Amino acid sequence: MIAEQKETAKIKGQVAPFQSKLTQAAELLIAVAGHFASTPMLAVTDSWFGNQGYGSRCAKR
Repeated sequence: MIAEQKETAKIKGQVAPFQSKLTQAAELLIAVAGHFASTPMLAVTDSWFGNQGYGSRCAKR
């Protein structure tokens, strides 16, 4: 069980906020897409990421 406010990871001495796998993946994809902004991008995922709303997280940005 994960305890709320538990320090699990630090980056440069600061506690890193918890992010789900979907949030981490969406942020990474958005960063890559931003770098290649003039090029169309196709993201291929397995059914777990696709069915869990991966696209909607990216579309919000």
